[in-house]
Amino acid sequence: MPTSNELHSMKLHDVLTPNITPHTMIIRVPGGWVYRFFNENSNQNCPQFTVDSVFVPWSMEFAFDGVNKDIKF
Repeated sequence: MPTSNELHSMKLHDVLTPNITPHTMIIRVPGGWVYRFFNENSNQNCPQFTVDSVFVPWSMEFAFDGVNKDIKF
């Protein structure tokens, strides 16, 4: 999963796709992030996906992990 520095360094509309979860996207939006989860429901004739999204509000609680203290918000 992305580190807190990676998440807090994202610019508006940046998208992260974590390597360990190929069916997850993290999108930077005003005020936080949207996590989008895709589940494939395989069908022989037509692949289908279900999509869930959750908004995660921006918070200073996890803004720094002790590595990069110069992130501008």
